[in-house]
Amino acid sequence: MFVIYIPVVVLLVIIFFSKIPFEILAADPLSITKSPFYYGAISNIGVLFWCSTASVCFFCFAIFFNKKIKKEFSQFFLFSGSLTSLLLLDDLFLLHEEVFPKYLNVSEKCVAVIYGIIALLYLIKFRKTILKTEFILLILAFIFFGLSLIIDNIGIITYFFKKAHLLISIFKLLGIITWFSYFSRTCIGVINPVLSLLR
Repeated sequence: MFVIYIPVVVLLVIIFFSKIPFEILAADPLSITKSPFYYGAISNIGVLFWCSTASVCFFCFAIFFNKKIKKEFSQFFLFSGSLTSLLLLDDLFLLHEEVFPKYLNVSEKCVAVIYGIIALLYLIKFRKTILKTEFILLILAFIFFGLSLIIDNIGIITYFFKKAHLLISIFKLLGIITWFSYFSRTCIGVINPVLSLLR
């Protein structure tokens, strides 16, 4: 029961040994910077959808954990929730843009390659399971993510097209929402037959 408080304890230990004032860590970024409430709204909405997706995946994993039925989906949801949590943390704390390059001396491109390898291994491992789902949504999510990355990394587009950063954010958000839709529908599709058997 008390295991749920472990992250809080770890956070308090980090704060205790950190030189960063507690007020800075606890306060809302908009309050510190005195910025309008709508700053970063699209990014924040994306983070909420990442979090919702991770919650759905871990919920489904908990339902099928240590059960013979839907065992393949149990592992699928565990790894999906873990991958989504990684992307959530990356988006929330700007891991590949700020933390890894500036604090850990790991280049942004290197982190991107690592993320790509993780995603590829994930798709290979669960390819058979994914084919049993509405995988078109997952493909669509990757297309949106791909478009966002392409626009972000091709300098000529951002140079000549002033609204390029808007397109990057929109495609990324569409990808996250589609990602959420895919796992939500997959969760419902897996759970409904089980609930029917229990009636």
